Amino acid sequence: MSSRDFRESPMLRLHDGQATLWEELLPEAVRLLSDELTTVDALLDDRRLLDPFVRRFNCPIGRPTIPMDTYLRLMYLKHRHGPGYETLVKEVADSLSWRRSAASASRAGSRTPPPS
Repeated sequence: MSSRDFRESPMLRLHDGQATLWEELLPEAVRLLSDELTTVDALLDDRRLLDPFVRRFNCPIGRPTIPMDTYLRLMYLKHRHGPGYETLVKEVADSLSWRRSAASASRAGSRTPPPS
């Protein structure tokens, strides 16, 4: 079973996709990601990366997960910049860029516009 064929169970969440009102009120320039984060975001949009989570964690009971696409982005930030878990949580909370990067890939306005 692939993530394309998968219907999300109540416990395994693959995507969030819901922007907050706060994010919608931010100016466009603040919502843009750096070139590095835009590139990584595009790579992590590959739905095949979610297939192992679907195969392993597709369970009808238990505690709901965080969105798996958010988890992948957080793990990128953790391994790229090397903070521990507590520092990572603080950095994501303090940095709009990291917060936008860790957010679901489907949120509008999160990518740098293509060069003209």
